[in-house]
Amino acid sequence: MSDIRRWPRFAAILMAAVAALCGGTGARAAAEKSSEVQMSSEQYEARIVAAGRPRLLFTQAELDKLREAIKTTHKEEWERLKAAADRMLDEDPPEYRPPRVGGDPTRPGTLNDEMLWQRTFGYRIPGLAMVALLDPDPKYFEAARKWALKPGEYEYWGAGVFDGTDLAAAHELYGISLAYDWLYDRWSPEDRERLKEILAQRGKVMYEAAVGINDRGWWKHTWRQNHAWCNYGALGVTAVALAGDVPGVGEWLKTADYGFEHIVAELPDEGAYEEGVPYWGYGMESLMRFITACRPYLARDYYQSEYLRHTHLFRIYLAGPEMRQVANFGDGPDRDWHSIRPLMYRLASEYRNPLAQWLAEHLPDRTDLDTALYDLLWHDPTVPAERPADLPTWHAFKATGFAGARTSWAPDCLTLHLRSGKVNVSHSHEDVNNFLLNAAGEWLLRDYGYGEVGPGYFSKDVSYFSNATAGHNCLVIGGRDQRTDDDAVGVITDAEERGGLLWLRSDASACYEGAESVARELVLVRPHQGTGRWGYVLVRDLARTKEDETFEFMLQPGGETTVSGDTFTITCEKARLFGKVLAPSGVTMEVLPGIGEHVNVKNPRTLRIAAPGKAKEVEFLVALIPLAEGEEAPEVTLKEGAVQIGADLIAFSADGKAAPEKAR
Repeated sequence: MSDIRRWPRFAAILMAAVAALCGGTGARAAAEKSSEVQMSSEQYEARIVAAGRPRLLFTQAELDKLREAIKTTHKEEWERLKAAADRMLDEDPPEYRPPRVGGDPTRPGTLNDEMLWQRTFGYRIPGLAMVALLDPDPKYFEAARKWALKPGEYEYWGAGVFDGTDLAAAHELYGISLAYDWLYDRWSPEDRERLKEILAQRGKVMYEAAVGINDRGWWKHTWRQNHAWCNYGALGVTAVALAGDVPGVGEWLKTADYGFEHIVAELPDEGAYEEGVPYWGYGMESLMRFITACRPYLARDYYQSEYLRHTHLFRIYLAGPEMRQVANFGDGPDRDWHSIRPLMYRLASEYRNPLAQWLAEHLPDRTDLDTALYDLLWHDPTVPAERPADLPTWHAFKATGFAGARTSWAPDCLTLHLRSGKVNVSHSHEDVNNFLLNAAGEWLLRDYGYGEVGPGYFSKDVSYFSNATAGHNCLVIGGRDQRTDDDAVGVITDAEERGGLLWLRSDASACYEGAESVARELVLVRPHQGTGRWGYVLVRDLARTKEDETFEFMLQPGGETTVSGDTFTITCEKARLFGKVLAPSGVTMEVLPGIGEHVNVKNPRTLRIAAPGKAKEVEFLVALIPLAEGEEAPEVTLKEGAVQIGADLIAFSADGKAAPEKAR
């Protein structure tokens, strides 16, 4: 990798300026930036102090280049940022709200309260500080000042088990640290001392959580949990801001570096994230802000990670027909919570990746202050935005257990998504082998995402509908949820395409109590002459159990659902889904308003397809045919053991371990 690509410290400015940085303050030889480098806390601190100020995200030389760029290459980004700041000038920071009994719905009756309303400071202060840095009008500095000082008035930054050691505190530390550093020479001596005091006192609490001095660092070894990413990142950024002013903060950065060494080491090379796309966005936000802001001062270069090289693919292949939608497996909505565009800009610049740039350009516009700030800092217009003409329309993330496919790259295509992997991870649901289907932006088969949270929700000690196996497009055996122990893991065993058939197979045998084998096959038959606009999907479940069990094939329709014999129709605004159960015979079908004692979502709709009686084996074979306006469902039958849909004849293997074949 060239020096320019290794050190794009301010890639959004000028490539020449980035190259110049390689020989400037904070630059180190590539050989130094490896996991084998060991540094003392004093070395961390000395490296930071040598950089001067500003030192977080950019240096003085880069700031000078930025002042020129906002007149030319980054004029549009600057205008968006300034407009966002102008909208905030009359907005005051929130007044303190004491923690509430029951503020943590999972622990009712306690004073545990995440106080997440305080996270706003991490999203507001940096943007205001940047505008104050670039525009001499005192109104911007005064706005940054009132927001930066306000959290110091608060008694608690999170309460109970979250007291000063979790997300509220992390966002406040991050926002105040950037303002403290960027506006260092603008602060009055009194304000600078007050901000230093806030950061030193609150940063110490976070550090003590990370190393186990206090008992509130429950996240300190949960390397794949977004809380660890956010909290270690804030600790490191605070250390960089305070170095030279507060003795000993090199140990804080060393601790943060240690944390991210483990975090990044556990991330799969394929680029996927087990908590699902919405929480991927939240975690990535903290991860990338830390590794970019603190990069010159760390013992290793996290941008060498294969995960970061490939993670844009996770967002692309779990998108709906348009990039604005996402397959919301687990907790979260079917959209990005957080601002993904600047993250993709940063990756595009780092790796000179046109596809990541293309993704950034195809995400919805956001006008908030936080997005505008990082668009300004990380957009590199020298990287073209291109989607290769031969980019595959499907991808399987086997290490993590996700797959995504689409009939084309058009915004009105059909998308199919599969969730396998470990049943019980943070923010996951008990839904291995769950799948989602979207036609032209409408979820024909959906996931409810986050349900209303209550006691036992995150631990899965209570079976809430939004978490339960029956609340997903899954097979339910014996009326029970999937197992949640560490061995309950599904595996995408096969993913291949030939002859116009895309075949995905996921083995969930380890996820069901009393099961000997459970496997799901998904076949996407691409549109061709004789099919409708979106082709069709075949779903086959083969299950075998040790004892006689009931078997239910559950679907979560995205629209009104009617049932007739062995067929059903789901009607949305722009599309319909016609389904026919080909096996087993004698099923009963009913549409229910959710299932179980804890239905925690609004207006649920569940289609339960139950096999007759009890047995030790079952085969479900269901044809799903999405229909555009004016299209009618073709004839669907079983012919000599093969599925006939219109003129197509699709034959499955007897044991489900070989790809189906298209006989004609």
